Amino acid sequence: MNWSSFALGAAASGVAGLILWVVLPRGVVLKQSPMTRDADGNALYDTWQVVNDSHIAARIRSVKALGVDQDDPLAGVELPWGGLPDAGVQLSLDDFTSEVARLDGQRVWEEVVIAPGATATAHVGTNTSLVIDYRRAGWMGVLERRTLTIHGYV
Repeated sequence: MNWSSFALGAAASGVAGLILWVVLPRGVVLKQSPMTRDADGNALYDTWQVVNDSHIAARIRSVKALGVDQDDPLAGVELPWGGLPDAGVQLSLDDFTSEVARLDGQRVWEEVVIAPGATATAHVGTNTSLVIDYRRAGWMGVLERRTLTIHGYV
């Protein structure tokens, strides 16, 4: 057995494995939770959970609401931190920091990193959509662009 061939093959396999680990898809996975209803049983909005189901943190690039602009419903409106409750579109992180503290800090969605296993809750009303653009956090996600779209009832 030639040890130099073995070492060269092992190194090539290791490099190929590392490249595949870097480029294989990872990211946020959308899971639907039960719909929220009012006292009369009418559907208020869809409630979704956005879960980072990978072992790498995901950085949100932008969050837009579609269908809330009456002049052009297909034009996206940047979602403020508190959401657009009148349009039935909201997004909040499910962690220990209160949303009041985030509102006071005027945080923007572009600064948010969702840790592995962390969740966010999205409420998307009728005839509206929520578009979340994201990538992997850190240098590995610089060229990566992914989009998660949640459609409310149409």
